[in-house]
Amino acid sequence: MLRVAPRSLLTGRRPAVLVSLALALAITACGGDSTTAPNPGPSRPTLEKPPVVAPNATGRGELVSATPFPAIITRIEAGAVIAGAGGAGVFTPRYDVQGFTVRYRTPGLNGQLTEATGAVYLPVGASTALPTVAYMHGTVTARNNVPSNPFAAEGRVFGTVFGTDGHIVVMPDYLGLGGSTGVQLYLHQQTHASAAIDLMRAARTLATQRSVSVDRNRLFVTGYSQGGAVALGVLRELERNFTTEFPVRGAAGMSGPYDLSGTVRTALLLNPPYPPAVGYTALITGSMSTVYNLGALSLFVRPEAITVTNAILNGSATDAQLATLPRTPQDLLVSTFVTKIAVDTNDLFWQALVDNDVYDWKPNTPVRLYYGGADIDVPPQNALTAQGIMRARGTESVAAVNVGSTLTHGTAVVPATLATKRFLDSLFARP
Repeated sequence: MLRVAPRSLLTGRRPAVLVSLALALAITACGGDSTTAPNPGPSRPTLEKPPVVAPNATGRGELVSATPFPAIITRIEAGAVIAGAGGAGVFTPRYDVQGFTVRYRTPGLNGQLTEATGAVYLPVGASTALPTVAYMHGTVTARNNVPSNPFAAEGRVFGTVFGTDGHIVVMPDYLGLGGSTGVQLYLHQQTHASAAIDLMRAARTLATQRSVSVDRNRLFVTGYSQGGAVALGVLRELERNFTTEFPVRGAAGMSGPYDLSGTVRTALLLNPPYPPAVGYTALITGSMSTVYNLGALSLFVRPEAITVTNAILNGSATDAQLATLPRTPQDLLVSTFVTKIAVDTNDLFWQALVDNDVYDWKPNTPVRLYYGGADIDVPPQNALTAQGIMRARGTESVAAVNVGSTLTHGTAVVPATLATKRFLDSLFARP
């Protein structure tokens, strides 16, 4: 069952990232490439996209406040986290780490600046200029289960692991989560990227205030599950519009739904009786209809599921509410909507999903796409499709890497993270 408060990240159970897009999770080796669509349908309607705010617009990335977490994470505590994550012997903690809840300014969905939140972790006592790791978190259904919360597992684990080895760690909550207003804009790459990049700006201001020197030529982007796809979206935006301000050395996506449109199409066709898939169908449908002004939620979601769908979007859904969701993704949706999108691949809903695919472009920096070979949540085809298309576009430094043929979405978290850390170390000289 879809949970409001996900379990611990680094156990063998379902990870706290709660897995991005459980409906995106159902993609199989038989499909997932959005270029293999059925009947093209009628002429293409026009998708109404949110306004794009200039990269250097006044106020973007302004630091509003930074509140220290209640306690510094010591090297001893960091060592325990690393050992508990299965990383003992990979590296030795070198710094205590101080986390901060950060408020900063970034464009909202309407193009106007709004306040967003995230976390920044700073190594304590470093005497050299430090590189930055930007980590994108996985799917959450509770508004406060995000990195800016000092007690949220995912942010604390990744902030500690990368921070104690001498990296400034930047982790956005995303709009609609944490301390920002509105509903979650789930897997909307434009606002995810601007939220991440503007937090990087605020983090540099915070580091200066705390007398921490930043190496502006060493930046690495990564993320798990939903965050794996977001990491590629952030990398794309950095390479297109921020090459001078944020030269990036590389990126690692971990178990991400890079082919969002193909993934959702396959999931809806398979229509699995899988409770998380139904919850995430509500989340992705509600999010896309909000972002692209596709119409009232009642056009997509059946009347009996409207209340719980709104609760999921608001980050307030309870287990009792989630238990009322229907059996399959199609059972959640209005039948006329399902019929329409089954035959019309030019429908605005599909266009919205394609607008958030992140595999069909040419990275200029090294990329690794780590996955578990037995992952049925975000199956390997996502990484393989991205690798194939990126190489066809001329990128030689991208590789999809299977971190274990028997590893699932939950059990691949640790091996993928350790592989990411080794990849990061290969790109950076030790600070």
